[in-house]
Amino acid sequence: MSDTSYPFQENNNNVMHAQGGEKKVMKKILSVALSTAMAFSMFASVAFGDTAKLSTQEKFDALKVKGIFSGDTDGLAHLERDMTRAEFAKVITKVMGLKEVTGVYSYNDTGYNNPKNWAAPYIEAVSAAGVMQGKDLTKKLFDQKANVTVQELAEVLVKALKLEIPTKIDNTATEWAKGSVQAAINAGLISKDLNFQANANRSLLVEAAFAAEAALNVPPVTTATKVASVSATNLKEVVVAYDGTVDKATAENKDAYTIKRGLSTEVIDSAELQADGKTVVLSVAGALANQSKEYTLSVDGVKDSASKVSVSAKELAFVPLDQLLPTVESVTNLGNKAVKVTFSEPVTLNGSVASTFKIDDKVVSGTYDVTGRTVTIALFNTLTDGDHNLTVNNNIRDFANYQLVEVSKAFSVVADTVAPTVVESKDATLEGVTLVFSEDVKKAEVENAENYVWFSGTSKKVASSAKQINSKTVRVSFAANKLPGYAVDLVVNNIVDYSGNKIAADTKVSVTAKLDQVRPEVLSSKFDSDARTLTVNFSKTVDKATFKAANLIVKDKDGKVVSNGYTAAYGSNDSKLVITFTKTLAAGNYAVELSGVTDVTLLANAMLPYTTSLTVVNGAAPTALSITGTGTTYVVAFDKKMDQSSTYSVLNPDNYFITYRTTDGKTISGKLPAATNLAPTNDGKGVIVQLPTGILSISSFTVQGVKDAEGNFLADYSKTFNLAAIGSTVNLVSAKTVAKDKVELTLNQPIGNVNKADFRVNGSTVKNATISSSNNNVIVLTLNSAITSNATPTVTTAATLATVNPTQGVTGAGLLVNASTGVVSKDGVAPVVISSGDKVTIGSGAGVHFDGNDLITITYDEAITELNEVTLQDNVIITRADGIALKKGQDFFAEVVSGKIEIELKTTGKNLVDFDGLFTVAIDNANENIVDANDNVAASFTTADATSNQDTLDFQLDPTVTLETSTASSLVLKLSETATVAVTGGTATGLTVVTPETAATSVTISGTAATTGQTVEFTVTDAVGNVTTKTATFTTVWTLS
Repeated sequence: MSDTSYPFQENNNNVMHAQGGEKKVMKKILSVALSTAMAFSMFASVAFGDTAKLSTQEKFDALKVKGIFSGDTDGLAHLERDMTRAEFAKVITKVMGLKEVTGVYSYNDTGYNNPKNWAAPYIEAVSAAGVMQGKDLTKKLFDQKANVTVQELAEVLVKALKLEIPTKIDNTATEWAKGSVQAAINAGLISKDLNFQANANRSLLVEAAFAAEAALNVPPVTTATKVASVSATNLKEVVVAYDGTVDKATAENKDAYTIKRGLSTEVIDSAELQADGKTVVLSVAGALANQSKEYTLSVDGVKDSASKVSVSAKELAFVPLDQLLPTVESVTNLGNKAVKVTFSEPVTLNGSVASTFKIDDKVVSGTYDVTGRTVTIALFNTLTDGDHNLTVNNNIRDFANYQLVEVSKAFSVVADTVAPTVVESKDATLEGVTLVFSEDVKKAEVENAENYVWFSGTSKKVASSAKQINSKTVRVSFAANKLPGYAVDLVVNNIVDYSGNKIAADTKVSVTAKLDQVRPEVLSSKFDSDARTLTVNFSKTVDKATFKAANLIVKDKDGKVVSNGYTAAYGSNDSKLVITFTKTLAAGNYAVELSGVTDVTLLANAMLPYTTSLTVVNGAAPTALSITGTGTTYVVAFDKKMDQSSTYSVLNPDNYFITYRTTDGKTISGKLPAATNLAPTNDGKGVIVQLPTGILSISSFTVQGVKDAEGNFLADYSKTFNLAAIGSTVNLVSAKTVAKDKVELTLNQPIGNVNKADFRVNGSTVKNATISSSNNNVIVLTLNSAITSNATPTVTTAATLATVNPTQGVTGAGLLVNASTGVVSKDGVAPVVISSGDKVTIGSGAGVHFDGNDLITITYDEAITELNEVTLQDNVIITRADGIALKKGQDFFAEVVSGKIEIELKTTGKNLVDFDGLFTVAIDNANENIVDANDNVAASFTTADATSNQDTLDFQLDPTVTLETSTASSLVLKLSETATVAVTGGTATGLTVVTPETAATSVTISGTAATTGQTVEFTVTDAVGNVTTKTATFTTVWTLS
């Protein structure tokens, strides 16, 4: 086949001239064109997915059932045979669903116009659709018995299915067919390994037809699976179109959407689902920039209408394009004293009512309210019934500053003398009800909570609040005076329409509230790493008080719980919780689980556990801090680890520009000279610039276009250091106390040599000084004696520096004398419970003190705090001597008081009520919950390793006493533990002998016989001083009290 005779015509205009059912054919082709965008994204999965497991014969059989194939004259597939153009025309007609064209014969082939020619209706159909044409257009010959090559098959399929020709071509087809062949390959219709000039057999036709038919017959999308498009035809509204219907609650949650222009985020005022159920209009607080190409939209947490699938999208680009002037769409009267004007887009009014509107050529007096596309005018005068004309001038502008072309619109006024009524009450729960009025009503009156009451007997129950949903609907809250669960009359007063008609006094609406059993559901959540806040939007009002820190669990990528503190506050409404993290999360990926939050209903319905993920990135731009050095060696310091591998690397010489002076007196400006060596230092936070010989000094140094390790560009993109800013000395930058006898001192450049004689800590010399093995910008100073806890010593240089082996930078620069101010060291020492050596001390004023009753106090060497009070209970471990552990809440409660941990023992707790013995206390701080004021993590400990005997932590109860036997002259006492008994008084003065006098568990008090009514008073004291006082009274026997 020559390039000029292949049976396909590029011009599709012939479709418009097709004979027989032209309009229907056009509709069908348009339908195919619209569907192929979605359908052919599925070709690969159709061709190579589960259906690929079918044999070609099985695919033929499936297509035969659908009438696409009928087999040869014997009904068999004959897959090995070459296919004819007539057979191909029939299959294409069936696959595309084209209507067969009968009674029309456009070609002059021999026998073509024979009514018995089965192929003619199919040939006419594909010809009319512009998919296939005759081989000889001049002679009008179709050549229906000729074979079809592979590349001809591809060309027809691509045209029939409106596939896009790809830009990247890689196949061996003839030049005219290369684009179509590549499109067919990419869609999975044919293999890339075929001989494209060879005849296509029926087997290939079956495979291609099966894939095409399957894709074209994908069930239509009914519920949303993705965002189909994003657009903005004005500068106040962004239209988000889904490919199917979405859930109203989540789709209208404005926080599910994020609109960004570059790095800035647009504030979204509202999200409104349209009547089609799949289009959402977002209204923004500000105005978008017309024709800006920087906007993106992200969607998170919107569900499909079946609430089965979450539809998300990330950074979909769109361009706001406002090219139209605003127009008036309608004018509606609101009775005789108000007019509502609806425009084609949101507008502003740059003037007064009087200067903008006229009614019947007369200036309008009144006030106005602009809400989106609507301007409502409340008139000072009363309009007469009948027809009127409203003129609006160019004081109306849209947000692209396009002016309205002055226009007049006719409208009719009918006297409104009818007062508004309540036409519907719905969604009634114990906490509130929604009321719908018969007409538009004024917001001020409708949102006055005092206009809604119900009565319990004679007790008046006033609404807590009222919120207008739209011009006719209000949600009335009875959160403080809950509605009963039976029918009750809600009394409504003072609601007025725009004509001043007031609702009938004491209008009664019967309401039967139902118990709200619906759980609050999380609609969306957003994490702001800079503000350390997680904003959670619920489907209904929630009770902030039910949020506890223990409700939120954050785990890192390894599944380890991240210790943090969390506090919650309401956001812009009571269905939004803003949870603030005490500590900033490090960059990385996290899993978050939130549970336990309830709504404010009577049942306090609790949310189901909600899980999400969040990614924290260090988005702060790096800063070039300084450059120091002399001669040919310099060090550039950054505040973050920098990129060292890409074109934006600090090791790329093209990212620097310098001015330098050579040894022969020349001044040169430009890129770094050849043979300059760049080497990283300070763990990537610096770069050493080693210039070649022949350079005397530099007077200007610029670094530009570099990125940090997270991919953030240098702040302001570039930084220039002039001569005055190029340091030539080693300077003290900061210090951190890392142990009670060690301080890490950070300097402005890598250190080549250090001398301990050059440094002072709190005015004293140091024991030793070394360069840190992990960071050569850091010197580790070992002190002669320990510093006090939580101390922040001052580090200075000596007034006179060493002359032999002085401290120097790698550039050879010397240490700058700073003997007066120095730098104050930051506390980096972990708090430790008061100890002796490495063992915890026990007792009054010691690390652990038990008051012998119900309070344990743990004292560290500095004040501590907890990040999370609930988690603090998990830090405390109290174990009885018999191995039974006390339970938090049940047996004890821990809190931080004045920088110490106080543990209150609950003596009635299950594991303490009958306990009489020893115990140990331990703090497990593996979760890093207990910290000092500088967030240093406190060390764990246990009293099992205490310096004092752990027996001093003795929770023995007061000894108990029972009377075993008695006579008038003796009492035999049984004691609950080894103890001593002493007679302290009573009227039976002859009973004073105690046997034995030493500690025992059975003791006898004896002496002169007592008479009726006489008493003996005695004490029982155990080994640790617990005392029980008893009185024995004699009648005929002794009784204890």
